[in-house]
Amino acid sequence: MRIELDIDIPEALAGDLRDIAEARGRPLAPAEVERLAARLAAVQRASGKDAPPVDRDGMLRRSVRCGEAVLHSPTYAAGIALRRILGWNEQDPDLFDQEGYDLVEAYILAHAYDREALARLTTPDSAAEAAGAWGVALTCTAAELREAVEALGAGAYPEPTGGEGPAGAGDLAEALDGLLQRYGGTDPERWLYDVPSSLVAHLADGARMADAKVARARAKATGEAVAPDQDPKFQAIAAYDDEVEKLKKQKKPNG
Repeated sequence: MRIELDIDIPEALAGDLRDIAEARGRPLAPAEVERLAARLAAVQRASGKDAPPVDRDGMLRRSVRCGEAVLHSPTYAAGIALRRILGWNEQDPDLFDQEGYDLVEAYILAHAYDREALARLTTPDSAAEAAGAWGVALTCTAAELREAVEALGAGAYPEPTGGEGPAGAGDLAEALDGLLQRYGGTDPERWLYDVPSSLVAHLADGARMADAKVARARAKATGEAVAPDQDPKFQAIAAYDDEVEKLKKQKKPNG
């Protein structure tokens, strides 16, 4: 059964989606389309055009009760743990069935702010064991648990605009360093474990835009030209182009 992606794809994106699918021999997954669309929206914003904002529901910490379980809006640490699970499942598609995967994802959201609990998820076996032990006490159905996960996870793992985001590590590290300088403190893990990922992305974007505004004002006052690599529009376009090229290089699994 083919599952159609229910997303409004901008015309400017459609051609690149076809090019990427042709280059790598398979179409993009829904999450990949959404990530590329977010890059394009960043280009439009940096160009001064109206563009829908990246969906960042959950900017403030939220919780959903499902039976006796309480799931929370994700932190970046929760997102990293989830990507680890996805990576294991890509290597071994038989590792988790859908219900098992849903249980692990729900466990991650239930412990999104718990450093010790997330630290236990170092291997597929440890993840399955931790989630299984937690799941014994659940009083909700698998469908109810899935609904709670979707309510909290939709669009709640945003990337700071103008960079590679958490998947690339470098941009997230730069964003965290900027937040520490702006808000004080010495523990970058605080931003990974104690703050919703959407709020981190908003604050990182705000800090980046404020710094760029100061740099442009200083350059204008001194009569200097703004370097292309400091221009938000240039950065956004470069990030979009890099994402397109990265997706093109992802060939078929057996290719």
